[in-house]
Amino acid sequence: MQSHAAGKRRSRWWFVYALVAVVVTASVPAVSEAGTSGTGAAASGGYTQPSVFAIGAADRSDAELALAPGDFQKYASAFPHDVDYTVGHSTPEKDWSYVQPGPADAWAGGKDHTATIHYGLENGNAGDLLLQVDYVDTHDTDPPTIEVLSNGRPVESVTLPAGGGAGAYGVGYFEGTVGYSDQPHEIGVLIPKDTLNAGQNSISLRTTAGSWAAYDSVRLVPAPAKPGAVRVLSMTPTVLFKSVGGQDRQLVDVAVDNTADTGPAVVSSTLGEATSETKIASLPKGRSTQRIEVPPAPSLAAAKLEVTPSLTGQPAGTYPMSLPYQRRWTFEILHGNHLDIGYHYDQATTRQLSDAYLDQAVSQCQATAHRPDAERFRWTNEQAWMLDSYVQDRPADKVAALGKCVASGQIENTAGYDNNLGDLSSTEQLIRSQNKGVRTFAEKFGVPATTAMQEDIAGVTAQKIQTLAKDGVKLLVNGTNPDHTGRWTEPASDQNSPALFHWKAPDGSKVLTFFGANSYNEGYGLDEAFKCTMAPWPTDDPTDPCGITPELPYHPVEAPSSATVATLAGKMADGLVNRAPGLQVSRYPQSVYPLMFFQDTTPPMNGISDVIHAYSQQYSWPKLKMSTPSRYLADATTPHGEVSESGYSPDPTSQDVGQLPVKHGDYPDWWSDGAGSSAAETAETTRAQSRITAAETLGTLGSDPDLQRVVDSADREAELYTEHTWASPDLQADDPQWAVKKAHADKASRLSTEAMDSATRSLGGKIANPSGSPGLAVFNPVSVVRSDVVTATVPDGWSGQLVDVATDAATPYEPAGKGKIRFVAAKVPSDGYRTYELRAGANQASKPDPALHWDARTGTLENQYYRVTLSTSTGAVTSVYDKQAHRQLVDSRSEFALNQYVYRPNPKRDGHTTPEKQWSPKSATVSVQSQGPVSVSLKVAYPDTPGGKDPHGAATGVESAAATLTLYANTKRLDITDDIDKTWVTTPEEGYFAFPFEVRKPTVTYEAPGTPVTLGSGQMPGSAMDWQGVRGYADVSNHQSGVTLSSQDAPLMEFGHIRTMELQPRPGRLDRSGPDPAAPLPDNGSAFSYAFNSIWNTNYRQAQSGPISYHYSITSHDGAFEPVAATGYGRSVRTPLESAALSPSQEGAFAAGAQSLVSVDAQNVFVQTVKQAYADASSPALPLTVRLLEVTGKGGTVKLRLPFKTAEAQLETPSESPTGKRLQVTESGTGSEVTVPVDAHGIVTVGLKPSAGWCAVLGDTYSRSADLSGAVRASRCTRE
Repeated sequence: MQSHAAGKRRSRWWFVYALVAVVVTASVPAVSEAGTSGTGAAASGGYTQPSVFAIGAADRSDAELALAPGDFQKYASAFPHDVDYTVGHSTPEKDWSYVQPGPADAWAGGKDHTATIHYGLENGNAGDLLLQVDYVDTHDTDPPTIEVLSNGRPVESVTLPAGGGAGAYGVGYFEGTVGYSDQPHEIGVLIPKDTLNAGQNSISLRTTAGSWAAYDSVRLVPAPAKPGAVRVLSMTPTVLFKSVGGQDRQLVDVAVDNTADTGPAVVSSTLGEATSETKIASLPKGRSTQRIEVPPAPSLAAAKLEVTPSLTGQPAGTYPMSLPYQRRWTFEILHGNHLDIGYHYDQATTRQLSDAYLDQAVSQCQATAHRPDAERFRWTNEQAWMLDSYVQDRPADKVAALGKCVASGQIENTAGYDNNLGDLSSTEQLIRSQNKGVRTFAEKFGVPATTAMQEDIAGVTAQKIQTLAKDGVKLLVNGTNPDHTGRWTEPASDQNSPALFHWKAPDGSKVLTFFGANSYNEGYGLDEAFKCTMAPWPTDDPTDPCGITPELPYHPVEAPSSATVATLAGKMADGLVNRAPGLQVSRYPQSVYPLMFFQDTTPPMNGISDVIHAYSQQYSWPKLKMSTPSRYLADATTPHGEVSESGYSPDPTSQDVGQLPVKHGDYPDWWSDGAGSSAAETAETTRAQSRITAAETLGTLGSDPDLQRVVDSADREAELYTEHTWASPDLQADDPQWAVKKAHADKASRLSTEAMDSATRSLGGKIANPSGSPGLAVFNPVSVVRSDVVTATVPDGWSGQLVDVATDAATPYEPAGKGKIRFVAAKVPSDGYRTYELRAGANQASKPDPALHWDARTGTLENQYYRVTLSTSTGAVTSVYDKQAHRQLVDSRSEFALNQYVYRPNPKRDGHTTPEKQWSPKSATVSVQSQGPVSVSLKVAYPDTPGGKDPHGAATGVESAAATLTLYANTKRLDITDDIDKTWVTTPEEGYFAFPFEVRKPTVTYEAPGTPVTLGSGQMPGSAMDWQGVRGYADVSNHQSGVTLSSQDAPLMEFGHIRTMELQPRPGRLDRSGPDPAAPLPDNGSAFSYAFNSIWNTNYRQAQSGPISYHYSITSHDGAFEPVAATGYGRSVRTPLESAALSPSQEGAFAAGAQSLVSVDAQNVFVQTVKQAYADASSPALPLTVRLLEVTGKGGTVKLRLPFKTAEAQLETPSESPTGKRLQVTESGTGSEVTVPVDAHGIVTVGLKPSAGWCAVLGDTYSRSADLSGAVRASRCTRE
């Protein structure tokens, strides 16, 4: 997803701040004392050019220079009088700034800056000297002009070439809204002997125009005694090699100064016994840069290279140079179409284009099948949604042709379904999104999916790594878009360069991960001609230089002519010359690199195979070949000394895969906040996700015949809602794409509600009610025993006694509307039920909680556990007192009251939050909504603010707002419902509800999908700390006590203070081993529910309006965070108890009373779901699936208790393929127990086959049917 305006944003920022910085690259410096000129040896034993002095080493690294890496803004304070360096006394790390500002740099005073070097020369030095300055990089649009002075006398003025723009930041690569990279350059300036003194001397480098330059090293070396007519001033090696007579020759750019007239020249180079010669037809007079062929350094050490330029009829001089070893790169082109389901085009058009692009990919696959392996066209289906559409839309012959390309390895299918906001997914949704790629299409085409891609989105949740690994995925390619992240406009995070590492999941499983810091379209960034010539996309964007007029059906562009192919091959070489140094500076660990050519809904490059052929005819290195993620994986895992199937062998500088860093943690998504632009639908989907899993468990146990079909359809709708594209690139008040997106949320809600209604009817019909009175069954779809409130339907006019069948005790209840009652169901078994009898007669149940009451005089709401105090005039909740722990839960020092509505207009889209115009209600009315034996509810209504303005004209964001506070009898929980009527506001805005908890120096732990995450230390470097996607709970604790906050429908939270768009990433690097720096953590216990916003400048909604409800529940605990309690609490809040009516004298397979249908004998292991198995006729899958989740990090063996006899049990992958491990089954009463090994934080999938007789109990309802997504479920209950 690249916005239309993306190319403009950075240039505006750059101009406003006039950021100019110079990066100096040097490692431990070799500084010669004045007057010495002996030959030195590098630490590696290589050649070091004799020098008068050297500051830094020419290694394309600024690690040892002052202010490095990246502290350019400190230049003015660190060097108020500029750099003044004395050889022999000063040190590079303290006294030589890596960056030299220019007059264009406002951050350094907007003036000339001079770096002066003082050095000594022994008496008798009579020759010229050569000043060689290696630069890591220069400003990309305004490079500096450097005036060189010797002892105050001007020698020469040199304007440096434009660089890549990354050097100011001390990084090799940085991708903001447009890309930066390092582009090294070396200059040489002859220092005439008549400007030198015996004894003390000085050289000054003054920036007289332009912006910054970033240093690598500065050297003063003797010039040849006989310099010749053509002087070699400097040398910049490139990554390019040519094969000359069967020998590799490296291409090197040399800066020369021809003091004679223009004429033919020859440049000879010698390295040991090897020689090379480059002929120049016409060498111009004066300065020029010439590319010559030289023998490469034969080992990892630098080598002595002697360069001799000769001009016809003119004397020649020989110039000794130090030539470093150059890594032999292999660049593998990963090519595909980045999937946005919408955005640039509406959803229907996107599908048509995706189909057409796959048609073209198949055609190019067929046309190049005979070519050499490196040139064969290859295409990667980034997500299974593309295949899902294609196999439905195309005839069988086209699908078969696709299958042949898949079988040949020229088209690759990956494991994921779409690019999804994982933080907003449920755990089950996260798992099932792999089914199509890993099971359906892997089996259809006969090729397993061993790789996965997550593109555009800057975030991957930790348990995704586990599910991928257990489904056989070995490689994750994460091509992140830096927009709206900590890497947006300047590299505020440490990880701004590509990284290759092992991502370790919470359970210990690993997936090799490529972090594409330069986004999924890095390859197109080499030169826009690749896109414009070979893959222009149909677009209405007038700013796109590569767009063509949209027209359906889509027709590919013509293949480029041979002349154009030759031009593109040259541009490819130039692009690699510019990009590869940045990879080297950033210490990319391997010599094989995945160069990603993906773009939003963009077609295949027509002619790319010809370009690779033309390039390979000219250059022997870097190697360039078409590839796929799995082919790249094979090369990346090839050890030294071996050759992969594609012919790749690692360079000596390359690390083997076992040497790569291992990183672990969650990567909270930077883009999940955009879901707050449609807060009502996000809330709707969040509730549906919990309802889907609960209905699936209850319905499967109740043998609901159509349940799985509806559940699967609801899950797919939720998946498509949390897919990362919401709307068009340009914000529109009435965006037609939004209607389609909204429909996914509405359908997920409707289908999940239908599924729950059907599930409770079916399971209720299986429970006996021997009484002649009607009854109720209360269902608990969570695997913890719980006492909780439930609202149930009763016969019209009934008001008798509610009797717990298991205890024969009367249960207090209260009216909850016509034909409904509310009561606290005590100790409902895990994933089970408790039944009640609706007897006639008077309700004689005693008041369950004598402390439950509301005192209007004191503004106190109270039950057995809590005393809540609120102002009856302002509605502010000022105190929540834990009566058992004798402690206050509300931070009295906070500027916010508990549940305070906070509205903030934002000055600009994508801007940092500001309290400048913050608004909160200042008055309220309080009324009692219920005051029965079960609950007391208060409604706090804030004055209406018509048009979103208060009486003083301040913006409020709402037409009206109200809060309902509820305490229940004998229940340690405070429930809060916030209802707002949102006003349509087209300017940027944010809305929050504040929860300032009294916890000093807290540890914040929140639930991501399937795992607890500790804020900061539990996160991956570079991940979002502005906001977190919270699933079941957020816990704020220290060692003494804590508070747990849960919400059914508000998934985004911020901690400590309102942090929106601070763009603060978790510090650290993905490409370095060892511990990462500590993350900045909150010093107070405040949590802020990030309720809604409209701050994005693209993709998400411009504005929203209408009623929105948010539900929060608060509980407290003694001691530190406890994951079992927090998980059980969060699941209970998000998954309410359900009920079903029982007919008088009803027969059923399950007895009346209280029974757990599925349970585990270990509290730390939760039943995630019980479901019908994923249909697969080709493998011996079992008809039922139970998924377990361990939450404490303590593995072991558990007993899975089932209410039926089990004939067979096995471990399965997340997509429900057998792993080959059978599980022990033992009988237990009328049921059975299965012994299951569970890893720490493991997601464990168990396949089950009930014994004979269970099908009769279920009614043999596992009928063969197709769900709405096209998957087929088979009747395997009776299959033997």
